[in-house]
Amino acid sequence: MEHKAKERYAPDVESYEGRIPAWMAVVYGGLIAWGIYYLVAYWDGGPVPGG
Repeated sequence: MEHKAKERYAPDVESYEGRIPAWMAVVYGGLIAWGIYYLVAYWDGGPVPGG
């Protein structure tokens, strides 16, 4: 895959124009779904048991 660097922020940090890879979108979606699941399933608004 060939990309043209859009901007340079530091010697080793570059910004690219284009779409994010499909695998990264799947990872982001999974993390959001996992976070919502744990928020709903385990958070009751009270203190942590045993703590």
